[in-house]
This record gives sequence, structure tokens and C-alpha cells, in this order.
Amino acid sequence: MALLVGVLAGGVATGPAAGQPVPEPLYFGPQQPAAVATDDPQAQVEDATRRPVDTQTQAAPVPPPLRSQPGENRPLPSIAPRPALQPVPQNAPAEPPAVPPAPATAPPAPIALPPGTGGVPATPAVQSARAPSLRGGFNVRLARAPKMLGDFFGNAFATARGDAFFGEAVHHLAGTASGMNEIRLIDDTGMVTTYGATAFVPIIAPPAPALIEGLTLPGGNGNGDGVGSGVVRSFIAQDTGDTVDVFENPGDTMADLTNAPLYAVFEVFEFDLPAAGPADLVGRTRLQDNNSAMPEDRIYFDYSFFHNASLAAGGVDVSRFAPGFEKTFLDGMASVEVRVPMGVSFASQQTVGAGPDVSSYEFGNVVIAPKLLLSADDDLALAVGLGVALPTADDIVLRLPGGADFLRVQNESVHLLPYAALLYAPRGTGRFAHAFLTFDFDLNGNTTSANLTGAGLEEIGTWNDQHLVSLNLALGRWVYRNTSPSTRLEGVAISGELHYTATLNGSDVVSGGAFVVGRRGADLSVLNGTVGAHVRVGQTTFTAGYTAPLNSDERVFDGELRLFANRAF
Repeated sequence: MALLVGVLAGGVATGPAAGQPVPEPLYFGPQQPAAVATDDPQAQVEDATRRPVDTQTQAAPVPPPLRSQPGENRPLPSIAPRPALQPVPQNAPAEPPAVPPAPATAPPAPIALPPGTGGVPATPAVQSARAPSLRGGFNVRLARAPKMLGDFFGNAFATARGDAFFGEAVHHLAGTASGMNEIRLIDDTGMVTTYGATAFVPIIAPPAPALIEGLTLPGGNGNGDGVGSGVVRSFIAQDTGDTVDVFENPGDTMADLTNAPLYAVFEVFEFDLPAAGPADLVGRTRLQDNNSAMPEDRIYFDYSFFHNASLAAGGVDVSRFAPGFEKTFLDGMASVEVRVPMGVSFASQQTVGAGPDVSSYEFGNVVIAPKLLLSADDDLALAVGLGVALPTADDIVLRLPGGADFLRVQNESVHLLPYAALLYAPRGTGRFAHAFLTFDFDLNGNTTSANLTGAGLEEIGTWNDQHLVSLNLALGRWVYRNTSPSTRLEGVAISGELHYTATLNGSDVVSGGAFVVGRRGADLSVLNGTVGAHVRVGQTTFTAGYTAPLNSDERVFDGELRLFANRAF
């Protein structure tokens, strides 16, 4: 008689003797039956999920297989208490011994195994604690609030006056050859000094003073061309203290004038310049323009059209472009912005007496502006920033009609642009508000040189731009919002703004010889109003607005059209 014992402890049972019925297997241990060997991978995974799990090794223990021999009663290892195995009568059905009741505990929960783990549960990943990041939903919402439009162009224009040597002259007295008491140029290139062809008006009765002012050329509009075109040319004559004999003709042996006082004649130029910075040709950079207290990853393109900007007495139309970008760091707590202003404006190189060139392409001062977020929550953000305007614009150069330099203002000044900004956008209201307090300090001024004697430029001083302070407030609200993921048009907003700007110091004047550059009393106290609309399409916000001066006595333009686009990335 063959003894058949079926044992299963996560192992293998011995087969029955030939011709014997297959007995039921014996089960010991936990209430879940041990796995039956199979070649089905999915069944192996399911079987593994039912096995008891060793929490130290994360693997199911598999006891060694037990085999029994006929007539042998072998104890089962590591199972207590264990009943003695009874022989099974031949031809009698094998009955499993009674299984001890399982503890009244819930079965272990199945362990989900990813494919390819070989039936061994993976150790769960432990995530380390991390400080809350600013990159939450609130800062995305605040960053999407439309930017402040802004308003400003620059200070009112300055004037410059300078004298350019024109020639030598004498007082051509009545009673001499064709004399008319006029101031007439002389020609000393020959063997003797003779009268030149150019005479000035008006007639001066003798004796002529040491300084004669208000001289012009006859014909037309006082510019000597006989047709009255162009601007009036103005001259002065200064007694040099020397005397000269003048002959009517080169071959004469007797002088027409003897011991005549010798005058130096200067042409007087008066012209308008932008306020003391060459970069003011395209407008001073204002960091509240197209800005917000929230740091944001964005690129943008900013366009402004200024009607009658204060670059000259009659005003100049200026088209200004300012591409730039802003990039965050410190997990969104800070950013750095770069602006590159340029435009079509008053030319940096002009010819005196020829009328201003007002359609020149000009490059401005590049601005680099870090921003730091001091505080932010679901509704409010407070930030500070410090911009630096670098002297990248061209120098201002005025030239005489012959091409010689007459006046040069070198672009050397570095401007410091500190500011504080606030953004308030209460959740669920659709409203938003911006506030900016900004400053603009000229740190070192611009070296100014003039052609005092006709021999070339000489430095006459440092021309400083005026410091500025500006207080700006914007209020707006969303009039349309759509949060559906299938739409491209996410929202439409409107806003209104007030901008007050004032100078913090008096306007500067530099002078040397006959040159005076600058204008006293060119102080500012300007209030402007702005209205605008904002459309958000996907990650891009398009903005259009218009600014008008609210006090007419110190306006720096008559009107400004604003267009810009911001693309978040």
C-alpha cells in the first residue's frame, strides 16, 4: 500500500501511486490556500497578491516542499501544533485532516504589481517633504492680470545757443567808395585787403559799437538766398581791437579806409535739443509701462505713437518700439527684464541752420531690470525692482553746413530706476488694480563739447538730465471670461489709469564762450490719463490704449496711442 500525503506550503505535492485516486491536498497555516504551480504569467501575478507578505523583505516566504514515504510519519517543520499523519487505507478516499480555524482577521489586501516585476512587489517610493512653492494656482492667476499701460515720453525740450565764426568785417562808412554805413566782410587773400561781396543789414550809424547784434543777410527772409526760404540767419559782430587798411580794388595804391576797426563776425545758432539725454530722442524708459508686480516668464513687443512729443518747440511725432523679455528665477520669486527701446524720431545728428530732421531711426538706452516679489497670496502681490538704463544710444551731434562739428552731447549717463509695485486682484470678483511708485535718477550726466573758436570741439561742461518721480494707479475688470479648455478667447478686460510725474531737481544749463546749452525753468508737473482694453487669447494678451494729458500747461505730448502684446512661456 502506498502512502500518499498531499502537502502544500507554498511548495509542490507528490503525485499518487500508479492506479490510485488523487487525494485532496492538505492545507496548513494561513487561511489562504497556497499557490498551485502554473505556467500562466497573469495567474502567477494574481497568486503572488494572495500570499502573505514579509514586511521586512517585501517578498512572500516559500517553505520547502515536504515529501512523505510509505510507512513514514515525518513531522512538519515550523508548524505547531502539528497532528500526526495517519496512514491512508488502500482504496479508501483520502480526507484532509481538520484545519485549525484561522484568526479572525481580514485577509491581506492585494498588492498591485506593475508588469515585469517577476511577482515581487516593489518597495513604495518615499517622497521627501518639500517647502510649498510659489508656483501655485494663485500666482498663475495674478500673472494673467493685464499689465499697466503707462504714459510718459520725456522731459520738455531744451534750447542751445552757439556762435560760429563767419568772417572778418569792417564798418563800411558812407562817403567811401559805395559806402552805406554797413558792416561788410573783407577779403585778405590777396596782396591787399579788399571789400568782400557780403554786406549785412541793418545800416549802422557811426560810430559803430564794439558789439553789434541783430545782423542778418539782405534779400528774402534775411537768409541771403533772395527768395525767403529756410530760417532767418542771425549774426553778431565783435570788435577785435585790431585795425586794418581796406582798398576798393586790388590794384589801388590808396586805401579807401585806413585804420578801420576790425570786427569778427559770428553766425548765431539757436536750436532745440531733447532734454539733456541723447536717449530721450525715443523717450525715457518707464518701468511701470507694460509691467506688473508679479514676476512672469514672457516675451513682448511694445509700440507707442506720440503726437507732438516735446523734442522741439513745434512738437515732433515719434513712433517708438520696445521689444523685450522677462525671465523668472528663485522658483518664481524674482525675475529679470530686458527692454530694448528704439524708434523713428528727431535725428541725433543735425545740421544747424538746415531745419530739423525728424524722421530718423534712433536706438535708445537698453534697460536691465531685476524684480523681487516681497509678498504674495491669493489676492495680492507686492514687489520691488531696480532698473539700470545703459548708455547705448548715439551721441547728439550738431554740424555746421560745411560739415565741421559745432556741438556734441556724448551719451555717457547711466540712469538708475528703482520702483515699488502692487497688484491686487481679489478672487472671484473679476477686478484688478495696479500701483507703481517709480524714480529715475541720472547718475553722472553727459559730457558736452562746443566749437568755440572754429578750431574744433572743446569741452564746456557736463549736462545732467533731471531726476523724476512718478505715481501711477490703474483699475480694471474682466468683462468676459471663458475657462472652457476648448476655447481660445479666454477673456476681455478694460482699464483706466492715472499717471502723475514730477521733476525732483531744476533743469541744468552748461555754457562756454558764446555757447549756452539748456533751458532754465524747464521743470515738470504732469498728470496724464489712460484708458485701455485687453484681450487674452491662449497664452497671449493683446492690449490697446490711449493717453491724453490732463493738465495742458506742462504737457510733454498731445496724445499717445499704445499697442503691445505679451506672450507667456
